[in-house]
Amino acid sequence: MIAVIFATLMAVSVGSFLKLANHENRLSNIAFHSNSSLNLAEGGLEMALYALNNEDFSGWRLTGTTAVMNRREVDLGKNTVGIINARILNFDKNPTVQAEGRIDLPNRPSVTKQVEIKLIRRSLFANGITARNGVTFKGGNAYVDSYSSSSGVPSSRMEENHDNGSVASVSVETEAVSISNAKIYGYVSTGGSEPSVGPNGKIFGKDTPSGVNKDPNRIALDFAADFPEVVPPSNYDGGYIPNLSRGTLGDRNATVPTVYRVGRISVKSNDVLSIQGPVVLHVLGNVDVKGEVVIENRPGNFAVIYLDDDLDIGGNGAVNNLTNRPESLLIYGSNPVRQTIKLHGNGILYAAVYAPNASLELKGGGNSGAMGGAVVANDVFINGNYQFHYDEDLADFGRDTSYRMDKWRELHLAADRVSF
Repeated sequence: MIAVIFATLMAVSVGSFLKLANHENRLSNIAFHSNSSLNLAEGGLEMALYALNNEDFSGWRLTGTTAVMNRREVDLGKNTVGIINARILNFDKNPTVQAEGRIDLPNRPSVTKQVEIKLIRRSLFANGITARNGVTFKGGNAYVDSYSSSSGVPSSRMEENHDNGSVASVSVETEAVSISNAKIYGYVSTGGSEPSVGPNGKIFGKDTPSGVNKDPNRIALDFAADFPEVVPPSNYDGGYIPNLSRGTLGDRNATVPTVYRVGRISVKSNDVLSIQGPVVLHVLGNVDVKGEVVIENRPGNFAVIYLDDDLDIGGNGAVNNLTNRPESLLIYGSNPVRQTIKLHGNGILYAAVYAPNASLELKGGGNSGAMGGAVVANDVFINGNYQFHYDEDLADFGRDTSYRMDKWRELHLAADRVSF
């Protein structure tokens, strides 16, 4: 009798163990195939990016501005086949890609994952402020907004400008973007951490509901960017200038820029340096502006500055303030280690600045201190009354032809999922 009871208990125990093991095996298989289906969906996104960046839509069905790829099969081994479906919407401009990875299992429901990404053209100036590391605001009067230089100059009143003043940092650190009590009339993106907002700070736009100071629809936590190094010119057909301080530079009749090697630029208060023809300047030393640097407003006129050292615009110094067109002045930070770009007092700068190793400092702001255009830097610090106006026209300036991911999301909800 004892043997029978013991055998029965053993049978029940073994049965329970086998049932539990079978259940765990099923869960493990589901998890495995779930991960595999997500990988398949990501593969569909990669195929879409390849088609867009190489303009090769072989295997895609085109209808209007939509491209569809159905049932691309992938052998997963062990008699299991994965299926990839993908769709590109608006492939002619700012495309959206939807992709599905599906694994059909015998005697079991299919395992399916769907993802969606939004794409934009790669550009150095897709955002107003882009930083490798932190973006920090101090005080309550600084703000960021946007405008279009082709339509006019920005207003000194934030709400009269556009609400696309974008601030971005690839950093995943806590407080990668610290707003304090400043105002961001636009968007904030980080590499993974929530932006820090003070009690009187705001991230908002025209469509933000009243009373909302931190609009979640204007915050993204998946920002990524590349920071290619800057290579200054090596041929100088304009020769060497030890110091630029005032007067004129450039040929008004030139159709190609003259390239100069410059020791330093020092424009004192009440002095004016006027760029009257297209030029490229490789400046070895500091640029110090307390007076005015003017880019004459004429078709085809511009200046490109490669800056090896620091830039300081202070007092009533103004650079490119005549046209207020940032695309007419491009500043490259060519120091491979560290440099500083500083605006203070009533300093004004309208430019597109790409200086991936620089610290940008906008301090004070006086009564009229402002920067218009776009900037890429290592880190950014803004305080006092400084206004930063992102020129939306720069989004198409200095871009290449390839696409990059702007936003990624998995389509979890039934209402979000799509049919292929």
